[in-house]
Amino acid sequence: CCYAVIFAASLLCALLLRFDFELTEYASSVFRDSVLIVVLLKIAVVLFSQDWRRRMRYSTIYDLAWSSGICLVCGILISALQIAHETMPQIPRSVIAMDTLISAGAIVSARIMAQAVRMLRKKRRNINASRTLIYANGSESAAMTTSIQTSSSTLRVVGIVSPRNLIPNSVIAGVPVYDGSQGLEAIIEKTRAEVLLMPSRLSGRDVREVSEVCLRCGVNAHLVPSIDEI
Repeated sequence: CCYAVIFAASLLCALLLRFDFELTEYASSVFRDSVLIVVLLKIAVVLFSQDWRRRMRYSTIYDLAWSSGICLVCGILISALQIAHETMPQIPRSVIAMDTLISAGAIVSARIMAQAVRMLRKKRRNINASRTLIYANGSESAAMTTSIQTSSSTLRVVGIVSPRNLIPNSVIAGVPVYDGSQGLEAIIEKTRAEVLLMPSRLSGRDVREVSEVCLRCGVNAHLVPSIDEI
């Protein structure tokens, strides 16, 4: 389990920092006596909070803050259990504080690195995939984008066109959002899009206008039905 490795390594690093990178006999004894209990306690908190379910998700700020908060809760629990000498080995308070910070930084870094590796692999795998524009607003554009990124090997989202410009100058799942008022033709030319997807909830007038632009630009336009329409 990667969590167990991270937590054990964090405790060891905290002890090394506390004793100036010298693994003294006292530091070794503290590590041997406490590593199993500390790791099991932290894993129990991870399982209870269901943080492990987030391992394959896109790493948003909320995800990173949640994981850091779990490490903080673990540090507080370890400090509180220090009162019970029979059940919890005594660990220097400075080591607990450093272990909490190192654990939080390690988990956040691991999540960001895992996401970066997945994105790099996906880009390499989808290098010949069709360049795709999403023409939608708000949650619909986010849902369509993440769905394509996680399940499609033939489409690669290169941009999101927001007709109402509800989220200007923003990025969704690593994809830039373009203001629809700039002109769809200009956005298609800029992104070199080959496919355009739009939700079926768009008005008939919008669908016709977008389809006409796509026809002139040689872009394949498709309507994506909602779950209720399937």
